[in-house]
Amino acid sequence: MLSKIFKILKNRKKKRKDNSYTLDLIKCPELIRRKIIEESYELVIESIKSKICKSNIVKEICDLIYHILAYTIYYEISYQSIKNEFIKRLKPN
Repeated sequence: MLSKIFKILKNRKKKRKDNSYTLDLIKCPELIRRKIIEESYELVIESIKSKICKSNIVKEICDLIYHILAYTIYYEISYQSIKNEFIKRLKPN
């Protein structure tokens, strides 16, 4: 699923639609950084509420992942390189 979302975001960069939120993000790394900070904060706040709502936490996780993927596209980091890093981390020492 993440690879599919990654491809969609990458295609939006190529198509360069004027009214694309994704394109606005990808063109401005400072905006992506601010959104990552904002979404991280919202995730943490959602998870420490006295009445935890798992569906809200899931939404915040998705928002954060979306913005992180946009960041990887700005820096032209391939999905495969992220996957490879996870594979390295999962190997026993």
